[in-house]
Amino acid sequence: MHALGRAAPCCSQCRARVAARPIARRLRQRAAAGGGSNNDFAVFRFTLGIPGFDDNDVPRVAGSVAAVLLAVNHVLSQSPVPAAQVRSEELGLLLALAAFFTPTLGKRLEEAARSGRRAAAVLPGSANTMRISEDEADATRRELAWATFAMLRNVNAAAVVIWGANGELLAARGQLPAAVAAGGVTLEEAVAQAAASEALGEAALAGPSYLPDAGAIGKAGAGGLALLPEGAQALWACPMKGRQGGGDAGRLLLVAAEPRAFSQKERAWAAAVAAKLGDVLQ
Repeated sequence: MHALGRAAPCCSQCRARVAARPIARRLRQRAAAGGGSNNDFAVFRFTLGIPGFDDNDVPRVAGSVAAVLLAVNHVLSQSPVPAAQVRSEELGLLLALAAFFTPTLGKRLEEAARSGRRAAAVLPGSANTMRISEDEADATRRELAWATFAMLRNVNAAAVVIWGANGELLAARGQLPAAVAAGGVTLEEAVAQAAASEALGEAALAGPSYLPDAGAIGKAGAGGLALLPEGAQALWACPMKGRQGGGDAGRLLLVAAEPRAFSQKERAWAAAVAAKLGDVLQ
C-alpha cells in the first residue's frame, strides 16, 4: 500500500510532462514560422514637416546658427576676452563645423556602403540571363565578359546590356525579361529595338543618359521596350566612344531595380569602363 501511494505522484508528474510536450512542440513550430520571434515592430520616423526642407539638413542649419551665435557673443563680450571664454568658443566652433559637415559626410558614407553592392531587389517577370556574342574575337569576348561581371559586382545594377554601333547584341548579363530569356522575343530583337529608340539610342549619343526613376523612364518613352524588365526603376545608357574620342562603338546600358540607384561615383566609373570598351571595339 505504501509503495502504491508513493508511485502515484510520480505517475501524475509523468502524465504532466507527456501532456506538455505537444504544447512545447507547437510553440517551437510557431516561433520557427514567425522567423524566431512572435513580436511585431514598427519604426516611426519623426520629421519637421516643412515643405521644401530636407530633414537631413537639420544638423547643417543647427551648426550655422550656433556659429552665428558664437560670433555675436564674441563681439558683445568685454575686452579683453577671458581665456576660459576663448577656449569655450573654440570648442563650440569645432562642434558647429562638425554639425555643418555631418550631412555631407553621411552621404559619402552611404555611397561608400552602396559601392560594390548589387541591387537586392528582384525585378518581377525577369530571369537571369548570360549572353556573349560569338561573332567577336576571343580577346574582345573576354573584355565583354569582364565588363558585365564588373558592372554587376561594383555598381548597383540588376542587368547590363552592351550593343554595337549597328544595334547588334554584344553582351547581356543579369535580370532581363523572362519572355526574352525564354525565347518569346529574341534578345537580339529586343536589343535592336532599344538601340533604335530615342531614349537609349539618340539621347545617349552625345553623352550618358540617366533616367533615375520610373517616371523619367515613362516620360522618355522607354517603358514599353521589350528589353526592360517590368519593374525597372532606373536606367543609365552611355556611348562607347573610346578614351581618345573616336567614333560611336555602341552603348552600355545599366538597369536597376531601385530608383536613383546609381550614384555619381558609380556613373563615373561605369563611363570609364564604357570608354575602355570603346577602345577595344574600334
